[in-house]
Amino acid sequence: MNMEVPVYPQIVGDTAPRTVETAPTAPTPQNVDVLSRLLQLRQGPTLTAEQRERLETMIEELTISQNEAWALAAEIEQGNRGFLEERHGEIRSKGRKLHALVERLAQELNKAKQGVVATIAARDSAFAAARAMKESEARGEHVPRWATDQELADWRKQVVEAEQAIKEANELVVFATRNEAEALQKFETAQKEYQELGAEEVRVRHLLDGKQYFDPELGLSA
Repeated sequence: MNMEVPVYPQIVGDTAPRTVETAPTAPTPQNVDVLSRLLQLRQGPTLTAEQRERLETMIEELTISQNEAWALAAEIEQGNRGFLEERHGEIRSKGRKLHALVERLAQELNKAKQGVVATIAARDSAFAAARAMKESEARGEHVPRWATDQELADWRKQVVEAEQAIKEANELVVFATRNEAEALQKFETAQKEYQELGAEEVRVRHLLDGKQYFDPELGLSA
């Protein structure tokens, strides 16, 4: 595999490499603890009386400000922890209720599914009975050869009842299917809320423990 060598532009008249010296930069608050630096300079041999007075004043002011800052930070952190502990308690309480709800809805969904299976089986049975009656009638076996009026009336009644049974069986299948769909929607809604609550519980617990939380969608978060 050939590696491409980068070509850099040359300056006309420049025949030797040169190094550029940069002046040292003064310490800044970004890379030096100002208060610690001032405390070190306290023993400087070249301090004038005016500089020493200003230095002592500034050290005192910075010490007070720093202590106040730490006190404020501790106050805020304590408030945050109190809030997180309270929220964690609320989440766990809600989680117990949601867990019971999801379990109950899962049972209801399973019952609804069984209802669909049962009604479909009943409908198939009603269709089979009606089909058998038609086949019997086609063979002329539905009534005796010399049937009475009552026997013919009874047969017609059976035909009506078979047709009604099919209609009712179809209605029950529709009802059971709708019931299953509603049970599934309730279960999925509760399950989604339960899963989201579980993720929030992990996040809050990690914050209380001072750990990073890995969000599956967003990645690491503080």
